Amino acid sequence: MPAFPGAIGHAYNITHGSGRHTTPAATIVKVTNLNASGAGSLAAAVALSGPRIIVFEVSGVIQQSAYLTISNPYCWIAGCTAPSPGITLRQTTLRPQAAEIFIEHIRFIAGDEGTSPPKDSRDCITLNGASSVYIKNCSFFWSVDELMGCGPSSACSTVTFDRCLFAEPLRDGGHSEGAHDYGLLFNTNNQRNITFNRCVAAHMQERFIRARGVTIEKINCVGYNMTGSAGWNNLTPDATVSQQLFDLIGCYYKQPVTALNSREALQASGGPNTSDSRYYVAGVICPTRPTDTGSEWLAVKTGATASQIN
Repeated sequence: MPAFPGAIGHAYNITHGSGRHTTPAATIVKVTNLNASGAGSLAAAVALSGPRIIVFEVSGVIQQSAYLTISNPYCWIAGCTAPSPGITLRQTTLRPQAAEIFIEHIRFIAGDEGTSPPKDSRDCITLNGASSVYIKNCSFFWSVDELMGCGPSSACSTVTFDRCLFAEPLRDGGHSEGAHDYGLLFNTNNQRNITFNRCVAAHMQERFIRARGVTIEKINCVGYNMTGSAGWNNLTPDATVSQQLFDLIGCYYKQPVTALNSREALQASGGPNTSDSRYYVAGVICPTRPTDTGSEWLAVKTGATASQIN
């Protein structure tokens, strides 16, 4: 049963904080101020346990110099309940580390202010340890590390990003590796069943996704202005990866810089343990396949064998 009408992707049937199929029933938790902590704050609300629906009686910017971690399952952050102009999370990284999480209508602006959270791990959102997560109608800007990450040795599974915007990660935000205007990273082989539906990524060096050993589907997404060599969707397996499953359906990639117009939509490298990997591509438009005619595989640069391409 869908979590709500129109829910899509691998996490379409999460129970989140609604109380559906859960005991006890969900509790309504009100955010009544924009403080970084304390009674009535968002931090206090996400720290609670049990099924909960977090609603907002205020709007504006919540600036926080610590990670905002969701450690307990069944949490629904209903940003749509905030008065205009809504809720912005600034400086912090949201870290769902539990199951059954639903996040909607939140603006994430990580920024480069201060020294905490550490800049080398300052994403807008990090999914280490998360499962059954639905993120809808959110926007992600100005990260120092990646806009979204799931790092080495950390599993995440059954995730949907639905109608989200990823844009303008900071090129010179203070990362120790230098220029780091990167998008989305799944950096281990324990990350499975990820959906991106009707999402947009724009104005970044690369990584509208970089992934290893994952199961990902991208449906009706748009990428614009990727300036790096790896491009939009870069699959880079290594010796620890057993399989890649990647679907790319109805996506559109636009490169305004003529010198970079040889960019494929998907770059999939072969690896030592990827003989059972599969890639499905349909209806993709990109610089190497500017119209929806001809071979679908004009949109793909791959080290895979022909038998791996379906």
